Parts: sequence; C-alpha cells; structure tokens
Amino acid sequence: APREFLSTVEEIGLILPLSEFVTATALSHLQQLQNKGFKDLTLSLNYSYPVLREPYIVDWLTRQVEVLHLDARSVQIELTENAVMSDFNPTMNTLHRLKAAGFRLALDDFGTGYSSLLQIKSIPADCLKIDQAFMRNILEPGGDQAVVLAVIAMANNLKMHTVAEGVETREQLEFLARSGCHYAQGYYLAKPMAYSSLLAYLNKIEPARLAAQS
Repeated sequence: APREFLSTVEEIGLILPLSEFVTATALSHLQQLQNKGFKDLTLSLNYSYPVLREPYIVDWLTRQVEVLHLDARSVQIELTENAVMSDFNPTMNTLHRLKAAGFRLALDDFGTGYSSLLQIKSIPADCLKIDQAFMRNILEPGGDQAVVLAVIAMANNLKMHTVAEGVETREQLEFLARSGCHYAQGYYLAKPMAYSSLLAYLNKIEPARLAAQS
C-alpha cells in the first residue's frame, strides 16, 4: 500500500531523491499534455513532511517549473493536515514561500487531523480535500452528511475550493454536487493510470467536456 511503501522509503532515507524523481517526471508529463492542447490541467503533487522541511525544496521546485516553461499556478502542492501540524511554524514558512512563488496549495485528508480552526484559517491553502473516510457512509441515516456539509461551508467562507476523496458511486457524486462541493475524485470517475492511459482518457473525454461548456 502507498502509505506502507512511503514509510519504508522515509525510514531508509530515500524520500528526497524519490520525490525529486517523481516531481520531475510528473512536471514533464504536464508539459507534454499542455503542448497537446490540454492547457487547463492542474498537476497535484503530494509531499510528505520530510520533504517540506528541506530548505531547498521551494527554490528547486520553482526552477523545475521555469525550465519547462510551466505556469506555477498549474501545479498544486498537497500535504496532509497532520503534516502541517507536526511542525507548524516551519511548515507554514514553506507554505507561504510556495504561495508567493505562485503554486496552489491543498490540505489533504482534511477532517482526520488535530488542527484548530484558528490554525486552519492561517494556512494559505486554496483547497480542502475531504477525507475519503467521510464518503463511506455519507448516504446512510446518521452518516457523515453533517460533517461534509460543515467542511464545505467552512471552506466556502474561507474562499477555498473543496475536493471530496473516495467517491465510488453516482449517488455520492450527486449528493456532493447538490451540497456545493466543487470537485470530486475516486474510482467512480477514474482509477489510477499510467501516463499513456491518461492521455487516451483525456482524448476520450475532452470532446464531451468542450460540448458541455459550449
């Protein structure tokens, strides 16, 4: 599983070179997709706390984007709520530097950490990602509907977008749409795929998306 794999990578001291390799590869793929006409794509990169605490990471990431002639606003850095809270002040400094460089920021797995509302307000995030744990019983009586609605309302008041993780049914997607959630991700929409499969997928859905916008 990803979390077990990443924990092992951190323990043996390979998280930084692995993160650099994945970032460079993903940014290259984003450049290729934009050159093929998919101009409005946003690439999300998940960074763990050991990566964010490295002083060089903001400058390094900025250089990678500049070399590929990408707009930093097309790159979103995702970090978990617990990663931010584990060392709040140094992490906040990194987040503000990323924000100043033009990158988007997302708070991942929201609702499962230990942050206070005061801390959430001070985080310069563009997006709150609602943890998939809340999706599992969202349609059941006494489920987590109230929690999800509260997170969406709070994010709206803080001028943040919301993304619901772990959406696996049309009914869940329809509930989220009615509730004002901006975006969703999960197996109902698409499963993880290699770059070649992603390109085929985008070519398949792009005509329908353009038709819906017109």
